[in-house]
Amino acid sequence: MAAPDIIVYVPLPSAVVQGQDLDIEQQNWQWAHCFTFPILCLTSYGSLSVKPFKWLRYAIGSAVGAQGHLSRTDNPLDVIDYNAAFPTNSLELYYHLADDERRRLFPADPKLLDPKARSNSTAVTTRRAGLRTEVIRRDQTCVMTGLPRDCCDTVHLIAHSKGDGVCILILFWSSLIIFWRQYITMYTRRRSRSPNADDIVTDIDSCKNAILLSKSLHTEIGKTVGFLPVPNFAMDVADVHPSLAGGAGEKRMSPIRFSKSLL
Repeated sequence: MAAPDIIVYVPLPSAVVQGQDLDIEQQNWQWAHCFTFPILCLTSYGSLSVKPFKWLRYAIGSAVGAQGHLSRTDNPLDVIDYNAAFPTNSLELYYHLADDERRRLFPADPKLLDPKARSNSTAVTTRRAGLRTEVIRRDQTCVMTGLPRDCCDTVHLIAHSKGDGVCILILFWSSLIIFWRQYITMYTRRRSRSPNADDIVTDIDSCKNAILLSKSLHTEIGKTVGFLPVPNFAMDVADVHPSLAGGAGEKRMSPIRFSKSLL
């Protein structure tokens, strides 16, 4: 018997025109099989959340750049029970997006965390020299272990190897479009939720794109080490830290250690 999987379908546009907003008319969108999550693999990672379907909803939204809901069918009213545990049998899910969220859709580069994915840009970034000073001033110590700064590296969240300007390939069902723009700017602009747009990052060496992390953890970032911001659109603080239930308004960046590599 094959190992059980959670298969997730996401609506993607059939036609995309460079430089124009996505056509959100229903006939332009088709369901595409975008994700397969081995259930045994997910459960082996440990306690990502006491409400695993909430974590799954957030993970998919982070990957596609839009906030949606999970259901068992293509009927958006058939919302899954987010309080349930992962099943023992295979399951198909549909990630439904409202029109406003379809306009935001911007899937992350699959090699976003791959240090071997080099940028085609040869430009020297202007803030690199002062970045470590800024990050040390803000973080003081390793954000995960508390080790002193001398034992730490300045770690880019979106890899420095991406550079400021990269070739982005976006496959929308049947349309392949090549954009030559700043990846980090596009990535954060489409995901921006701030009315002041202060969450948009325009420089790969921005302090917003870096943290202070111990040297031993640096090599594991994106593999066995990750960070989960809570609350987010799918999860409350108590979904990760049950003992903190009722902490309304509290924002945390929760470190996560996986029992096996994600890559």
